[in-house]
Amino acid sequence: MTANLTNTTLLKKCTMPDIYESDVADSKTALKGIFISLVIICVLIVFGNTVVVSTFLHYRKLRRPRNIFVFNLALTDLSAGLMMPIQVLVGASVTDAIGSTFVVISLLTVLAIAVERFIIIVVAPTKHRDIVTKRGVITTCVCFWVIPLAIIVPFSSYTEAYILIVLNLGPWLMIFVSIAVVILYGAIFMKIRRHERRMRGKSGSKRNELREAERVVKAFALIVALFSACWLPWAIEALRINFSLYIITHEARCFRGTVAFYVCLCIGLLNSALNPLAYWWRLPDFRQGVVKLIHTVLPCYETPEPFGSHSQKSDKFPDSSRRDDGLLNISKDISHGRSVAGPSHCVNITTNGTAKR
Repeated sequence: MTANLTNTTLLKKCTMPDIYESDVADSKTALKGIFISLVIICVLIVFGNTVVVSTFLHYRKLRRPRNIFVFNLALTDLSAGLMMPIQVLVGASVTDAIGSTFVVISLLTVLAIAVERFIIIVVAPTKHRDIVTKRGVITTCVCFWVIPLAIIVPFSSYTEAYILIVLNLGPWLMIFVSIAVVILYGAIFMKIRRHERRMRGKSGSKRNELREAERVVKAFALIVALFSACWLPWAIEALRINFSLYIITHEARCFRGTVAFYVCLCIGLLNSALNPLAYWWRLPDFRQGVVKLIHTVLPCYETPEPFGSHSQKSDKFPDSSRRDDGLLNISKDISHGRSVAGPSHCVNITTNGTAKR
C-alpha cells in the first residue's frame, strides 16, 4: 500500500519528457549532435514542404482528392518543422503535445492515402467518384487536425495521461497502422496483377491506363514506406523504455529519454524532409507544378531538361481533373471518344513561363 502511494506521488511529480533531463544531457557531444541534426532537418523540412504547399495552392489542377491528402501531409510536415525548434527552446511544455499531434495527423493521413487507393482500385473501381469526393476528403483532413488536437493537447497538463497516450498508445498505433497499410497495399497490387493478366492482348490505351494506376499506387506506397521506415524505430524504442520502466522493474518511474530515443526522433523527423523529394520523384503532376511555380517566381528561368521543349513527353502538365484512377474507367473514356493522353489534356510549358494548349 505504501509502495503504491509512493509510486503515485512520484508520477505526479514527473514532467513531460525533456531532452535537457534525458540521457542526452549527460553528454555534451550527444546534445550538440542532436541539436545540429535537428536544425539541419528542420531547415530542409520547411524549405521542401513550403514549395509543395505553395505549388498546391497555386495550381487548381493539383486539387484532386488524392493530392489533397498529399497537401495535408505536406502541411503537417511543415508545421512539425516549424514547431520543433520551439519545442527545443521552450523545453517540456504544451508545445510537446502540439508536436506529438502533428505526428498523429501524419499517421492518420498515411492511413487515409492507403484506404483511398484501396477503395478506388479494389472496392469500387467504377463507382469511386461517388465514394471518394473532394468534399469528403477535405472534411476527413479537417477531422484529422481537430480530433487529435482536442484529445492530446488538453492532456498535456496531466503527465500520466500524456505519457499513456503519446508514449504508450502512440507507438502501438504506429505499428498497427503500418501493418494495416501493408495489408491494404498487398491487396491493391494483387488486384493490379490480376487485372494485368486479364488485359494481355488488349488495346494499348487500356494498358496505358493500367500502367498509370500502377504508377500512382507505387508513388503512394513509397510515401507510406518512408513514414514507416523513419518512425518505427522511434516507436520500438519508446515501447522498450516503457517496458523497462513498468514491466521489468515493477515500479513506476518518470519517463527518461535515452540517446537512442532522440536519435530515432531525428530519424522520424527526417521523414518530413524526405517526403517532398518523394513527391518530386514519383508524382509528375507535382513535379511539373513546381517547375511552373519557378517560372512564375523567376520569369527568366530557363527550364532544364527533361522539362525543356526538347522532350515533348516531359513538357506536358496532365490535366488530372479529367483522368480517372480506377482500373476499369478507361472503358468509359473510350466509349465517349476521349483519348486518355491526347493533346487536349496537356499544357505545354514554354521557357518564358507561359502555357499553351
